[in-house]
Amino acid sequence: MMKIVQVRGMFEKGHHFFQKRMKDLQSSVFKCSFFGAPFVAITDHEGIQCLFDQKLVEKEPGFGNFRFNQSLLGDHVPSMFSNGDRHRQQKAFLIAVSQNMLRMGRHIPNIMDIMPEHLIKWNFKEGENKCISDIPGAKEVKSEKRGMGNPSQEEWEERILHLAMDVLSESMLGIRLSGHSFLQWRFEVLKEERTCFGKPSGKYKKALHAFNHLKDAIANAPDIDPVLKEAANHGLTEEEAVLEILWMLNFNAAPGTGAAMRSAAARLSIMNCEERNELKNEIRECLGPIGLNLKTLHKMKKLDNLVCEVLRMYPPVALYFGIARRAFFVKTSSGIYKIDKGQKVVGNCHLAQRDPKVFGISGCEGVDEFDPSRFNVKGLKSKLICTHGPLSDPPSPENHKCTGTNVGYVTLKCFVLYLIMFCDWSLEERPFWTDKSLIRYGNPDEPIRLKYFKYTRDKEELLLPDQPDSSSRSDEDVNDGPPGDICGQLELKIVMIRRQRYQVTERLEGPGSTTKAMQVSPETQEKEVPGKYGLKFFHVLELVMNGHGYFYKRRDKYKCSVFKVNMGVRGIHICDRKGINILFNMEKIYKEPAFGRLTYNICLLDGYTPSMFANGITHEKQKAFLIQLCKVAQQGKIFETSVKLVREYSTIWQNADPRLKSTWEQSIMDLTCDIFTEAFFGIRVDHQAMFKCVKGSWGKRGTLRKGLDGARCLKQAFRQSPALAGIFQTAVEAGVTEEQALMDVLFMLNFNAYGGVSGSLRTGMARLFMLEQDYKQKMKNEMITVLSNQELSKEALTEMPLLHNFILELLRMHPPVPVFFGRAREDFILNSDSGKFIVKKDELLVGNVHMVHRDERIFDQPHIFSPSRFENKALIDHIIFGYGPFNEEATPHNHHCPGQEITLTILKVVVAHVLLNFEFGLVDQPVWTGKKLRRVGCPDKEIRLSYFKYKPSEVGGDVTVEELTE
Repeated sequence: MMKIVQVRGMFEKGHHFFQKRMKDLQSSVFKCSFFGAPFVAITDHEGIQCLFDQKLVEKEPGFGNFRFNQSLLGDHVPSMFSNGDRHRQQKAFLIAVSQNMLRMGRHIPNIMDIMPEHLIKWNFKEGENKCISDIPGAKEVKSEKRGMGNPSQEEWEERILHLAMDVLSESMLGIRLSGHSFLQWRFEVLKEERTCFGKPSGKYKKALHAFNHLKDAIANAPDIDPVLKEAANHGLTEEEAVLEILWMLNFNAAPGTGAAMRSAAARLSIMNCEERNELKNEIRECLGPIGLNLKTLHKMKKLDNLVCEVLRMYPPVALYFGIARRAFFVKTSSGIYKIDKGQKVVGNCHLAQRDPKVFGISGCEGVDEFDPSRFNVKGLKSKLICTHGPLSDPPSPENHKCTGTNVGYVTLKCFVLYLIMFCDWSLEERPFWTDKSLIRYGNPDEPIRLKYFKYTRDKEELLLPDQPDSSSRSDEDVNDGPPGDICGQLELKIVMIRRQRYQVTERLEGPGSTTKAMQVSPETQEKEVPGKYGLKFFHVLELVMNGHGYFYKRRDKYKCSVFKVNMGVRGIHICDRKGINILFNMEKIYKEPAFGRLTYNICLLDGYTPSMFANGITHEKQKAFLIQLCKVAQQGKIFETSVKLVREYSTIWQNADPRLKSTWEQSIMDLTCDIFTEAFFGIRVDHQAMFKCVKGSWGKRGTLRKGLDGARCLKQAFRQSPALAGIFQTAVEAGVTEEQALMDVLFMLNFNAYGGVSGSLRTGMARLFMLEQDYKQKMKNEMITVLSNQELSKEALTEMPLLHNFILELLRMHPPVPVFFGRAREDFILNSDSGKFIVKKDELLVGNVHMVHRDERIFDQPHIFSPSRFENKALIDHIIFGYGPFNEEATPHNHHCPGQEITLTILKVVVAHVLLNFEFGLVDQPVWTGKKLRRVGCPDKEIRLSYFKYKPSEVGGDVTVEELTE
């Protein structure tokens, strides 16, 4: 009966249960029942230290009666619950990984990228259930529960957790883990398994799915290699390392840091204006001309005091648990007590950090009141114990101190800085803490709900340096706090960025646009690439909004065709014909399965790397196979199939209903799909499967799941094709396995053909509609003359130079792949029209074909669509197509597109057929601003069909296929 009373008292009264027992028993050490389990509770600052001594106390996999569900961590026991040599091994690994997060100097830059990105989404006006973005032209959207759109009032607490997870996972792994999976897993990991007929069910089933998703994301993270290297150094397997990181990020780091951030936000909301202004003034003074880095952050004493007081009053981990390894005596403020071997012990950090003997400071408010000024007392900060040990003690394999204390502390402090400097907000209700809830992680009793939130970036350049910081190696005494956290031992060289970078501008491209002259340097001296990488978020934002305008702006600014860019990953941008040649040099460049920040989902290909992303001997074998396959198709069925299908689809378009007219682009993509699959496999596949697969190329979550379904459907259809045996025979002859061959063909037909060629076809129809009537008539007359009442043939296509020039101009103005990527194999000198530049090993090179094709020194009036320009045959040498010069032949030793001739054939057949036999109109005049990078050269908006009428030419008749002779 007594046990039930104590359980009820603890549930209803929380920390007051412990306080009442202290008062009734006149002792800071006493026996109690913690939710049914017998424990010895320790509630004073001196006594709680015994829980941090591994020689006295060991851990068990749980918290009192709440056991850790090992099935949600692959039956792995994390460092947090392990003991002895196993714990030392795991802990040493985690310490090394956490130290690298700061040592690599990217944590604060990541914060400065990610923090504004989230704060913009939090903008919320009073009285509305929508969030208004500060981004010009942004639409209002209703928030989706637990989604990644703009948050409603109730979601703010959850959004702060998402922010903490994004910052920490990006800094450690170079990837942002799914917030949805994080929450699904986190809330079930301390609950029992739920099964139905022996199978997982309910939330437990979802948590298992979330666990697998998180594990796969970590294992395939961009920056996982250094982590796995540390694991090998400490004797851990790769799987163990992944599971340790999963637990640390998803159970400890993000929830703990996020809880402290929420408490800080609630506390700031009730701070008066005078206190806020004092903090603002100190922050501005400390930032000075240097900007935000570890050194300047350490100088902010008032901000530091505020964060310390938040951690003292509202520790995110309020209770610590352990089991006595042996009998020992614990000295406390109320006496000396014996703890028997095997006794379960719980330490109350919430009460220990309110111990008046330690935190009662003369001249300050009482220990139960919030007063940051108490931390003006030197050495008091080291008494904080909210990280399983004194804040000043470094984590080591011999203790259970949190390995990420420094990282979490910096994150929390930067979050508070942003709220103070750039945000204005109010809560629906004044937050209050009764200390009765043990499951709120130190947060107010009720969830904090926004009344309004406004984020302004107009003064954010204060965070950026006017000049590099040369003062960060001071010998200032920094022993009062976490070692190495904000003490200036690391120098972060954050680049100078002016206010203009926050003013997102637009560049309209068109016949009337003007361009500043690039600097053409005759110098032979090697030099550094000009430009600044800056903060990723704002660069990506501008890139998404302005597309190629982002690159034009920087080219004009630096008056150079080679400059630094930040497309989510840092790179060197090249936009002149001479310089871009380096990307086609396989001895200097290697490929990777990514397009800047967009990583191709290799899982669509069952983990096989396609030829396009392969290197070395592997690439040569795959490329030889594809070249032969495309040669057979070009000599065989491509022309025949193209003519047959364009006639079939023309009939469909003649009879198009309003729905088909509005989705004409999709119908053109379906035509492309049918031409390629019928020519290569002799079958037609599900159009939706092809569409889902290409959309899943770098999609996430639902889009990726649909992409996997689409890829699965395509692979099944291809495997049933009668042509597969011949394809496999070609693969074997090239030294490629059957499975690799199937994945190479799938990627080529889906990503290259369906994604790329269909883009050129859609653009071709838009340009044909807009083409000057004079040139259109000349093209038609040429076709009529060449055909002379004969049927269209492959030979006839070669005799139509005007049609060929039209296709060339189409590929010049709207290259289906406007930007190429590659990484440097080694250090080398890049030769360009703007001079010679130093390129370091592994640097990303970004070749902009769109801009190369608009070089005014080569092409007259480059922004005007003019097929007649190619009457000058020399201009063809300046056209780039399919990852190489247009006139270059595809070989196993380059990455040039093996299907170039196929593409030209299809484009010419479709354009010739439509021009000779039909008249069509579009609902809207197509417009290209250059802003829509993902439109692969297509007009900014989808083209919609107005009418498609059969109107054969006077001579030549309908285009049909020539009879093949025996």
